Amino acid sequence: MFTTTKKNELYKKVMERYGIDEQLMVTSEECAELIKECSKMFRCKGAVSHLAEEIADVLIMCEQLIKYYGIKCNVEDLVQQKLTRLSERLHEKE
Repeated sequence: MFTTTKKNELYKKVMERYGIDEQLMVTSEECAELIKECSKMFRCKGAVSHLAEEIADVLIMCEQLIKYYGIKCNVEDLVQQKLTRLSERLHEKE
C-alpha cells in the first residue's frame, strides 16, 4: 500500500524522469481512454473492470499534476464548491 509520502516520492521521481510536458500528454491520453470506456458503458459494450482501470489511471495522473503544480488546496476548495452547487441543483429539482 502506498502511503501519501510514498506516492509523493514516486510522483517526484516520475516528474524528474519524464518531465511535465510528457506527463501532461499522458494525462490527456488517459482522459481520452476514460472517455472511450464511458462511451462503451453507455452503449452496453463495456466492462466495469475496464472502466475502473481507466478511472484509476486518470486519478493517478491528476494526483501527479496536483502535486507538480502545488494546487491541492485550490482543487480541494473547488471540489467543495462544485459539490455544494451540485447539491443545491439537486434540491432545486425536488
